[in-house]
Amino acid sequence: DSLYSIAWMYGLDYQQVAQVNHIAPSYRVHTGQKLQLRPRSDTATSIIQTTSIAPAPATLQQQPALTSAVQAPTATANAQPTKATAAQVISAPASGSIMPPPGTTNTVAGITWTWPAQGSITNGFASTNLNRGVDIAGKLGGPVIAAAAGKVVYAGSGLRGYGQLVIIKHTDEYLSAYAHNQKLLVHEGQVVRLGQQIATLGTTEANSPVLHFEIRQNGKPVDPLKYLPGR
Repeated sequence: DSLYSIAWMYGLDYQQVAQVNHIAPSYRVHTGQKLQLRPRSDTATSIIQTTSIAPAPATLQQQPALTSAVQAPTATANAQPTKATAAQVISAPASGSIMPPPGTTNTVAGITWTWPAQGSITNGFASTNLNRGVDIAGKLGGPVIAAAAGKVVYAGSGLRGYGQLVIIKHTDEYLSAYAHNQKLLVHEGQVVRLGQQIATLGTTEANSPVLHFEIRQNGKPVDPLKYLPGR
């Protein structure tokens, strides 16, 4: 299990979950460890137990409720990377980069964003649980690139409904996710540049080749179209 993936699964800020459980960077969790998701004074408090057993299916359309004895997504209990400083991101190697053409970026919240894949949007963002991001139809095996510079904090298939998934941390406040990939080209702890290829577009837990893309601010889904450049 990963603290980042657990927080993502429940729509929470990973820093808040870490604070409640007195977990310091590098946010390491262990198999069998019980985690409190919210402060005990919160009426929605729930405790989960990290496990190596896959949870019950949870699709993008229906996230699991915060009830007791809920099992977290499958993943290894490896140590998570330390925070990436701005200097570390800027000095990341340029190898494997597919830098976006001029005029195809947009800077919001101090972060420069670009489209993570080529293709048309088949499903837009909804403020409800129906869709927490946008779905971009594309060609099987096509490039999936980092929408902004940052550090990979999750790379795997432990979250049901997301398939092969990459989560990138851009700042303490912002993370982005890339789901349904055919093949992952990055690993946890790797620093990536804006426009660097991180995966190939796929169909894992999707009916056709599509990239499901999300941006979250302090754990809460936001509309990616308010951050990505206009087309």
